[in-house]
Amino acid sequence: LDWKEDMNFKLKNGKLIHINVFSLVYSYSRFKVFYLSLSRKRDVLLHLLDQAFETAGGVPKALKTDNMKTVMDEPRTARSKGKVNARFEQFAKDYGFETKPCTAGHPWSKGKVENPMKTLDELFAYNGTLDLYGLCLKMKEIDMINSMVKVAGFPHRRELKDFDFSFQPSINKEQIMDFSTLRFLENKENIVFLGNSGVGKTHMAVSLGIEAAKKRNSTYFIKCHDLIQQLRKANEENRLENRLKNYSRYKLLIIDEIGYLPITKEESKLFFQLIDKRYEQKSTILTTNIGFGEWDEIFQDPVMANAILDRILHHAHVVSITGKSYRMKDHIKKKPHTKQE
Repeated sequence: LDWKEDMNFKLKNGKLIHINVFSLVYSYSRFKVFYLSLSRKRDVLLHLLDQAFETAGGVPKALKTDNMKTVMDEPRTARSKGKVNARFEQFAKDYGFETKPCTAGHPWSKGKVENPMKTLDELFAYNGTLDLYGLCLKMKEIDMINSMVKVAGFPHRRELKDFDFSFQPSINKEQIMDFSTLRFLENKENIVFLGNSGVGKTHMAVSLGIEAAKKRNSTYFIKCHDLIQQLRKANEENRLENRLKNYSRYKLLIIDEIGYLPITKEESKLFFQLIDKRYEQKSTILTTNIGFGEWDEIFQDPVMANAILDRILHHAHVVSITGKSYRMKDHIKKKPHTKQE
């Protein structure tokens, strides 16, 4: 539980208001509830908590918070447990949760409360352009976008602006920026990033995935090995069709690291079924370090490999990256030159 307190925001009519944002984050599911309020009084806090519990569909066993005055009569410190005020303590008792104040001396605990609030800083990009109602709608929109990015399962949040194109001159920056318009999604085209380890394939794939998720396109990232294992498990449990439907519904599916680990013939058939379901229906981004001529070795079946490649490459953009490993650039030292006498 946290407040983003006393933020100055200018409405489009020029009026300056002080806004507060209530935030409740469920630690296991990462489900978030945000409310905009002009007041941080205790009655307002309790009302918003009641609404949040209803929205989330349940009350947590414990509620972690910082030393906000609407909750604490005495702050928690490294030497004191602090004292929860009687009104909030009775509210917690009525709803059946335990109040757990955290301190600035415990940054990990404090961070779990405050980190999700950082996304709300995006609101200030709309300073002076919205009325109060529009501000409330924009906050909900920002929260929804960030939630879509989070559920996509990206291994990191690095975007195209974070990529060093000067280190990989073999990459056509204009082509990548064109991909970021998401025209390939509308055309149901695929993208394949091909190159050695560390050249930026996954960074490119994730960056485009983030762009897609921000535009409210259902997006999901998964390592090829994890995907194969999930399909195999579903097949063994007679749930393959449901699993295939699940992966087929994403407007953009990113399959990372094809060819890094061996795939059996039976697993190749499962992978083919997924690619076939998405063929000409949805877009897929793939990364691989193996040339297409060697895919029959990956899938251990030339016929199946050709069938998979046929469906992937029919409507695809292939980006070959021939540079050096970005991860190794700071570790590879030049041999020192010795003076000749």
